Amino acid sequence: MRQSCWQKCLVDARGQRRMGRLIQADRRATLTEITTRYNRGMQQSICEATTRTTLRRMGYNNRRPHRVPLISTTNRKKRLQFAQAHQNWTVEDWKNVAWSDESRFLLRHSDGRVRIWHKQNENMDPSCLVTTVQAGGGGVMVWGMFSWHTLGPLVPIGHCLNATAYLSIVSDHVHPFMTTMYPSSDGYFQQDNAPCHKARIISNWFLEHDNEFTVLKWPPQSPDLNPKEHLWDVVEQELRALDVHPTNLHQLQDAILSIWANISKECFQQLESMPLRIKAVLKAKGGQTQYQYGVPNNPLGECIMIALPSLCCYGRGSCPVVRWRQALSVGRTSEDQCQYKRDDPEIMLENIPVWIRNVYNIVFLQCFTVCCPCLVRTQQNSGTPFATTEN
Repeated sequence: MRQSCWQKCLVDARGQRRMGRLIQADRRATLTEITTRYNRGMQQSICEATTRTTLRRMGYNNRRPHRVPLISTTNRKKRLQFAQAHQNWTVEDWKNVAWSDESRFLLRHSDGRVRIWHKQNENMDPSCLVTTVQAGGGGVMVWGMFSWHTLGPLVPIGHCLNATAYLSIVSDHVHPFMTTMYPSSDGYFQQDNAPCHKARIISNWFLEHDNEFTVLKWPPQSPDLNPKEHLWDVVEQELRALDVHPTNLHQLQDAILSIWANISKECFQQLESMPLRIKAVLKAKGGQTQYQYGVPNNPLGECIMIALPSLCCYGRGSCPVVRWRQALSVGRTSEDQCQYKRDDPEIMLENIPVWIRNVYNIVFLQCFTVCCPCLVRTQQNSGTPFATTEN
């Protein structure tokens, strides 16, 4: 019987360590390059199939890299200094901060991940095409703020945000919000380092009102430290989930304002992540963190069990878990072993926020939870359509 390439050229532990060093030395190396470099000086060479199998067994996968901003050395130092100055802040301290930011939402948005099914001769069929327009067909720019206590105003911005327009926002919206939410003058107002935020007329206005609240000194290139970015993701996900998508800028603006007004407290009371964000910057020594390329794991810090019947009821695999709302035991069991099975309408699929459904690609929810003392914690089952996390 002819042996497979893997059987003939089995890579032992020493060979795996050698291959791991090659990966660490050049993350962008192709499979061919890794195989060629590995075979140099080896008595027995291996093929690319063996290299691929070995790398997968070692836990390596070939994926597109996350795109993160290039942070200069000067800005890295400023980010690190900010993290060091606030590393002892607790969640209660961060509750005194009001966060602000601007964002632009396009009328027509395509992230390049759309896939379609078509036959070989249907590639130019109108139903198989995705039309594009310049600058996304236009968009709506908004400014918003929030704190742990409540959502603040969301203000549409007509054209561009200059110092004069921003001064109107600060005086008409920031000032009443800060004096109302922090009457003891213990509040901090956060803004990034956009040019209009640093204009002289803006700085002078803040100096005139420094007895009412404090402007938080913010490091440059630090969107990963601002939980406001999370709310923009929520609005974007809700826009994509609309049954009827806006067809003009006026409808888009109305949809954004409506979504903002209906954001729940569970979405914006996420300041538990601030100490973790600070620790991430400290660990990265001011460099990029995992918060810069999307929603990190454990967005809400709590979990419920969301299970497919074939995975949970019949014990054929681990139960997928999405972190949301209430903490329950997770694991695997069989239906006849489980003595504690109850309906829980709170975790019906339609009651889970749309942004969580989209982030975790939840397409099916078994409408019961299993709370059984015999449950055994298991690792993520990659064969399910869920993104799962564990404590």
